[in-house]
Amino acid sequence: MSSANRNQSQNFIYWSQRQQAWLKSQIKSAEHLKSSLEKNNIDEELEKEIKKHQKQTEQLNVLIQEYDILRKEMSPDILREQHNQEIIQIIKELIQTLIKINEEIYQIVLKQKENLQKEMGNFFPLKNRFEKYNPQGKNVSENVDYDV
Repeated sequence: MSSANRNQSQNFIYWSQRQQAWLKSQIKSAEHLKSSLEKNNIDEELEKEIKKHQKQTEQLNVLIQEYDILRKEMSPDILREQHNQEIIQIIKELIQTLIKINEEIYQIVLKQKENLQKEMGNFFPLKNRFEKYNPQGKNVSENVDYDV
């Protein structure tokens, strides 16, 4: 292996180690968020976590772009090496795992939103009915129709 190929291979290995560590940390973070969402409804704290988690998509896109750049710059022989093929497979599996967990998080958030909309749908008829008996500026006790 020439010196240039050895450097390219080492750079690829170094890059892949950083990406694997990042992906594993993101998977752990996503699993924690998913677990929290399964146990609790979205509140202010969970909403902050969701927004923080959304930035992950941008970082994942950067990872894929970096891989494309590395692949174009590297000798094809290096990428065909068994060890590097295994690294690529590990990264692909980590990305797939992360995408799967993110999809599950999305479904949980969507379900909670639907439930909240149903609850609010039940609330507004009551609110409108109450306002019918309580025109603005009058005391509630003066307008309540107890025969209802």
